[in-house]
Amino acid sequence: MSACQLDNISPSYGYANLTSLTALDLSYNKFSCELPNWLFNLSNVLHLDLSVSKFTGLLPESLGNLIYLEFVDLSNNSFSGPIPATLGNLSSLTFLDLEKNQLNGTLPESIWQLPNLMASSVASNYLSGVVSEVNFSRLSRLKLLDMAANAFIIDVNSHWIPPFQLQMISIGSCKLGPKLPAWLQTQKSLKYIDISKAGLVDAAPDWFWNFAACVKCIKLSNNAISGDLSNVLLNSSFIDLSSNHFRGQLPLISPHITMYNVANNSFSGPISPSICSVVNIENKLEVMDLSRNNLSGDLPDCWRHWQSLLHLNLGSNILSGKIPNSLGSLLRLQSLHLANN
Repeated sequence: MSACQLDNISPSYGYANLTSLTALDLSYNKFSCELPNWLFNLSNVLHLDLSVSKFTGLLPESLGNLIYLEFVDLSNNSFSGPIPATLGNLSSLTFLDLEKNQLNGTLPESIWQLPNLMASSVASNYLSGVVSEVNFSRLSRLKLLDMAANAFIIDVNSHWIPPFQLQMISIGSCKLGPKLPAWLQTQKSLKYIDISKAGLVDAAPDWFWNFAACVKCIKLSNNAISGDLSNVLLNSSFIDLSSNHFRGQLPLISPHITMYNVANNSFSGPISPSICSVVNIENKLEVMDLSRNNLSGDLPDCWRHWQSLLHLNLGSNILSGKIPNSLGSLLRLQSLHLANN
């Protein structure tokens, strides 16, 4: 019953015999009410999706009665209060999504004991507390972890080797620093990483850029990470290094990149060496933001090789000279910023 414009979840359903029901999808509706009591009598349900349906109130302890649940999505609602410890009863749970609610408090200890958990998101709530390597010790099957936009403190030993191999981790806005976590280099399957606004104050070690070459999406913005990137090749599809302390000439970029943001750093020298050496006709770059650096010299004249560009920001640098003719070849361009040069 997903996206049926439902606004009433009648208590009369509690009198229906739904004990054989194994999947319930009420997502994308308009209930604007608390969860009904009859929901927790669905003793055999395996799949429960109540996302984006304007549910309110506390998450009841009785949610833990649905012991066969494997998939739970309660995201994008208005649930408030703490996460019930009874969720630890759901030993078969592989997918848990509580993101974009108004939940507060700490993560209950029982959540960390779910042996089959593969994907967990509690992002964009008001959660807090210290998370250590002990919490992750039983989550050997974990592939996706999203704790971003909360007030967690991630405090793990510098020599920690996780029991899992993640494909995605998002812990932006959590306290992670001051060092770039060395345990990241143990993650051989990682494709998405967000450690932006994480209190990192560190010189990026050489291993990090070798590790990053295999990651498709990297978000490191709003930290204080430093290093000379003149000899680094960025090979990811999505790269956000903005608002750090990176310096030197701009790094080289591969033709695979689609979003490239290095604004508000200390890069210097000309732009040409970074982008004019990439003359692949299949360049996919759509967004390039090099603003608020110390880049100097003429604008490069190789824009004809970047036909996918939609947004280009070169503002607030020390660039000079004429606007090259090749900029006129960017037929898809929607925004161009050259101010303060």
